[in-house]
Amino acid sequence: MPGSTPEAQSEWAPCPSMHPLRSTPSWKSADSLTSQTGGTAVIDTDWLTTRPIAHRGLHDFRAGIPENSLSAFAQAADAGYPIELDVQVSVDGKAVVFHDESLDRMTGARGEISRVPAVELAGLRLGESDQSIPLLREVLDLIDGRVPLIIELKNPRRRTGRVETAACKDLAGYGGPCAVSSFNRRTVAWCARNLPHLPRGQNVMKFRRGWFAAGQWQSSVFREFQTRHSTRLQFIGCHIGALPSPGAQRFRERGIPLIVFTVRTPDRLALANAHADNIFFEGFIP
Repeated sequence: MPGSTPEAQSEWAPCPSMHPLRSTPSWKSADSLTSQTGGTAVIDTDWLTTRPIAHRGLHDFRAGIPENSLSAFAQAADAGYPIELDVQVSVDGKAVVFHDESLDRMTGARGEISRVPAVELAGLRLGESDQSIPLLREVLDLIDGRVPLIIELKNPRRRTGRVETAACKDLAGYGGPCAVSSFNRRTVAWCARNLPHLPRGQNVMKFRRGWFAAGQWQSSVFREFQTRHSTRLQFIGCHIGALPSPGAQRFRERGIPLIVFTVRTPDRLALANAHADNIFFEGFIP
């Protein structure tokens, strides 16, 4: 990976609120997905803070292992790292793994990914590698429960349904540990209704007052998701640049883990150690 020289490597040291790293990860046990308490399914979230999470897989573009590719996901799984990945929807309703709305940065093609059929997307190469844009179901088949997955649903629009439904179809019957997240709170609420057994995370960039802040954020989103059990959040995904933050700390005080993105350097790792419960990392091995 870029920057993964010995000088750039650093050790992830969980802050006091984190679960200590385990020799046997929680997802290896048969009851790691849910437990039963008084007949009610309780979502297990221990694995969310057990190991650092490989952001878009363990990728190294210069080595021909691009982000959000099957090769990057295989590298992460072989190393035992949980994986974060991005899901969008093709014009024909298939869940595809790709970060950007536009195809140009990663493929050189023009246009929006949501306007292209899945079969055409499969023919595009990621950079100069031999890797193509994978379907979500291909990733699920590859990982097959070996490591946990955090699936970010990319939906910048007010209307929900297309990307959420496409992902839900592929996740039906998947037995491995996974969670869903989004910047779109309507998407997170959709997942609470339709994928109630999965941990759910709300992604944010900042916690300042007036823009998903300690004021607006706490009064609207926190109340909406935390006062009704069916839509309760299991974690917050937060940009590392927002830390330290009283707003972020309030969520942690309420027992909601904070996972920060994207940690690329040892100095950012030190910041995360002090103020977060886990990290999404890339560019070095924590």
